[in-house]
Amino acid sequence: DGPAAPRSPCPFFDFRSPAWRRSVVRRAAKVGRGLAGKKYSDKAGLLVVKHWLEAVDSKHRHGGNLAPYYCYWRDQSGTRAPFFQWLDEGGGKSLDLGSTTMDGKLVVPREELEREVIRYLTPEQRKHYEVVVRPDDGLLIYVEGGKLVHTESSTSAEKRSGYVVASSEEDESSPERAPAPAPETLEIDPRWIFVLSADGKLYVGLKRSRHPPRFQHSSFLSGGAAIAAGRLEVKDGKVLVVQAHSGHYRFSGERTDDFVAWLRRRGADLSAVRVEYHKKKASTKAV
Repeated sequence: DGPAAPRSPCPFFDFRSPAWRRSVVRRAAKVGRGLAGKKYSDKAGLLVVKHWLEAVDSKHRHGGNLAPYYCYWRDQSGTRAPFFQWLDEGGGKSLDLGSTTMDGKLVVPREELEREVIRYLTPEQRKHYEVVVRPDDGLLIYVEGGKLVHTESSTSAEKRSGYVVASSEEDESSPERAPAPAPETLEIDPRWIFVLSADGKLYVGLKRSRHPPRFQHSSFLSGGAAIAAGRLEVKDGKVLVVQAHSGHYRFSGERTDDFVAWLRRRGADLSAVRVEYHKKKASTKAV
């Protein structure tokens, strides 16, 4: 009850392999279904396929880092054990591919593979990030608390004054502000990201890349399908920039247009918005 799995979407996935089916497919239903149930949108799209590994991994290690280890398991290990069982408990437990390359890129060392995990939100945690359009003035607000959405760039007054998104163990990327414990904990280039879920709910939060656990687009929906994903700049609830950029979903510019249309239908103030696309589409446009 969701988008069907592509037949051969990536060179390191072989959907005909019995080992692949044992290792991943039986646990990958949520990647196709998303979180929408009967309200599933036919426009919802899946994660980029290499990140399916991340979604079904119990540790949620980064899919791009897992991919070379998957290739080794498939092509060189000679095992009949499922991938994650082989990687964590079997012959691949001590494997370190850090000195090798894949597609011209260096493979991360095993230590980094284990360290670079993606935070996946629980349904309860997800509520802290849900955003709606306030009907009386078209501004974006968080459902919990009614606080205006307000993003900050790397040169913002918030960063200069020593404030950063709360970094507690419970909710590192929540929209609440808290004094930063030390300057070195600040992100060099903080970017605010959004995902529009398959059942039409908007989630907004601060991307976390430098210090694991990472918080990225796949974090919001725990790897589930989405209608749109990208970056946002919002000042006191007013949308200024919508950017089509997500390494986990890689949606087309049309998906970004769908998101802007979603905002417009709900009465969002788009009087000053700028939409930025990938290079394959016109770079920017005013709405």
